[in-house]
Amino acid sequence: MQSPSKENPDLSAVPTPPSDSRRAKEVARGQSMEKVDLPLKGSGTARKSRTAALAVIYAAMTSLWVLSSMYLHPAVQRLPPPPPPWRYHAFLNFRGLDLRNSFSDHLYSALKRSGVRAFRDDKDMPRGANISEALLAAIEASMISVVLLSSNYASSPSCLDELVTILRCRHKMAHRPLPVFYQVSPEDVQDQSGPFKRDFDDHKDIYTYNRVDGWIKAMQAVADLAGWNLERHNSEAEAVEIIVSRVVEAIHSSVKERQLQTSSPTEDGKVIASVRKVLTSDFIRELVTRKPGEGQMCKR
Repeated sequence: MQSPSKENPDLSAVPTPPSDSRRAKEVARGQSMEKVDLPLKGSGTARKSRTAALAVIYAAMTSLWVLSSMYLHPAVQRLPPPPPPWRYHAFLNFRGLDLRNSFSDHLYSALKRSGVRAFRDDKDMPRGANISEALLAAIEASMISVVLLSSNYASSPSCLDELVTILRCRHKMAHRPLPVFYQVSPEDVQDQSGPFKRDFDDHKDIYTYNRVDGWIKAMQAVADLAGWNLERHNSEAEAVEIIVSRVVEAIHSSVKERQLQTSSPTEDGKVIASVRKVLTSDFIRELVTRKPGEGQMCKR
C-alpha cells in the first residue's frame, strides 16, 4: 500500500480545528471592516457620532434659551433705564387723603424693589417747587402712570388735572395709563356717580365749564381702559404683586417698541441674532438631517 506523498499532502482532507476556524473568521471580519469607511447602522461608532451631533444641537439650544431668558423674559431680565425723553418708569397718580400711608405706600415700595424708577409727589418733589407744574412735568417724563382711583379722588382738582395730562400724553407720547379701581366701581368712574357725584356737583359751581368738562371726559376715558378692580381681590398684597408684574411687563414692552423705532440694532439684539444665525446655519442643519453612518464624523 502506497503512502501519501509528504511533498504534496492533501490538506483538504485534514479538518481545521474549531479554535482555528473561529480565529480565521474574526481575522476575516476585521479585514473586511478595515476596508469599509463607514460603520453599519446601529454600530457603536454611529451611535456615538449621532450622540455628539445631538449634544452640539442641545448646547446651541441651551445658549439661546439662556440668552432669551436674560434679554427677553421680564422675570429674569434686568429692568432697563427709561429711554430718552423719559426719566421715570412710572408715575403714581392718587389721592393722598385716601391712600397715602396705606395702599400707595405698599405699591410704591414694591415697585422700587422690582427696580422700577417710580415718581411720587411726597418722595421725589424738589423743595420749593410748584407742586402742579412739577407733577405735570413728571408725568410727561414717565413711561407709565398708575392711576389709583379711590372714593375721594375726584375731590382733588390736582388729581383730575394730572389725569387730563396723563391721557393727553397717552396720545402724544405713547404714555401708558394703568387704572386701579380701589374700593370704587368702574361704572361710578364712568358716570361720575356714587362717591364722585357730590364732588362733580361742587366743581360745576366753582370751576369753568371747559375745565370741568375736561375732567369728566378724562374720567370716562380712564374707566374704559383695562385695569384692576380691587373689589375682586381679597388680599391687597396679592393685588400689589399683580400690579407690579403688569407694570414691569408694560415697561419692557415700551422699551422694545422704542428700540424698534431706532435704525441701529441694540447690542442685545446683535447677540440674539448671532445665536439664531448659528442655529440656522448649514452646519447645524446638516447635523439634524444626517442619517446614522453618514459623513466623516462617523468614520472609524
